[in-house]
Amino acid sequence: NDVEFQAVSMARVMSALDRSTGVRILILDACRDNPLDKRITSTSRALVSRGLARPDRTEGTVIAYATASDQIAHDGSRRNSPFTTALLRRLAEPGLEIGTLFRRVTQDVFEATAGRQRPEISISLFNDYYLNLKDTDSAAWRQIRESATPADFQNFLATYPNSDRKSTRLNSSH
Repeated sequence: NDVEFQAVSMARVMSALDRSTGVRILILDACRDNPLDKRITSTSRALVSRGLARPDRTEGTVIAYATASDQIAHDGSRRNSPFTTALLRRLAEPGLEIGTLFRRVTQDVFEATAGRQRPEISISLFNDYYLNLKDTDSAAWRQIRESATPADFQNFLATYPNSDRKSTRLNSSH
């Protein structure tokens, strides 16, 4: 009885996405097991339930699942789940292609949960797609690398905290 009020139909979500133009992105930070599975199988052996499954039509769509099929997505101990924490962190990184972004999110979640949660990504795109088109750390680095002003490097570190270039200047003789 509660399903109608506590769940959203995937068909309804996909129908809304189908009305969109351009790249469609669906992010599901939810468990992919079926919490009703024990109740359903105890009343009917004929029904097999596998939890949240992949939609059929995915052309032009990116679907990011917080966890693998038949698995539980961890809530975490902070404001956001490990998946949402990693996603927000990676969305702030400029110049990442969407596939790279979600692979990094997957790695972050896997590490944060000691391997207990592994996100899955379904990408059905023909071209590269970038979510954050700010200057990349490479472009920003080229602009400040010869600077003698410490504030330039502090701003760089604040803007690109995950850049591989941050140790280059700190270890140089300038």
